Amino acid sequence: MFRWSRLPRSLLTAAAVLLAAGATLFSGLWMYAVRHEQAPVEIGYEPKSPPVGHCQPILSVYPDSPAQRAGLRPDDCILSVNGLGVATTDVLNQAWWDAHPGDPVELTVERPGLTGTLVIHAFFRARLFTSEEGLARSSLSQVLRSYPVSFLLVGMTVLFLRRDDANAWLLALMFCAFIAAAPQPVSYALSPPLRAYLLAFRATFQGLIGALFYIFFGVFPASSPLERR
Repeated sequence: MFRWSRLPRSLLTAAAVLLAAGATLFSGLWMYAVRHEQAPVEIGYEPKSPPVGHCQPILSVYPDSPAQRAGLRPDDCILSVNGLGVATTDVLNQAWWDAHPGDPVELTVERPGLTGTLVIHAFFRARLFTSEEGLARSSLSQVLRSYPVSFLLVGMTVLFLRRDDANAWLLALMFCAFIAAAPQPVSYALSPPLRAYLLAFRATFQGLIGALFYIFFGVFPASSPLERR
């Protein structure tokens, strides 16, 4: 009969390090992305979401903003950014994340009542962050944005203390699945390879969470004193 404890300890240690490194990387990327869901630049308009067909409608334009000075108006519809179409928000988001304050941006727009299109030239400015959160709400927000930490610390501590115990591995894997179950943040602040890793880890463990949850509570670790009584 196969026993987990018969595996070479060096192999178990290497596997534990690999799992811990993967989960730690995912947790760090997730916490960074969830704290950077807004691009650091803007031109000063509020879009309607999501894009309609092939364009992004404008809900409002902020007073004295680069968008207003460039001639953008409410109800305009952005067709392209720097020559790239905006059938999805990915093009807009990536253009904003790749820009710096003072960089130019070219918008091709449709305007109600006019035939043809307009080309509007604006400049990015640093995003004006405003927060009306109180201390309690801000503190709660920071706790929620650190969601993976407790699962990571408990799961990996138990794993390294008892890495020759199959139940410790089961606990660590289930906690990795709990970490991966966190809502997917907007991740344009990350490079494409890191974004791909974030999605791959999440997809892998979300696919396993049902099976891990069932196996964990089906076999771990033994009947409690209350159950035996």
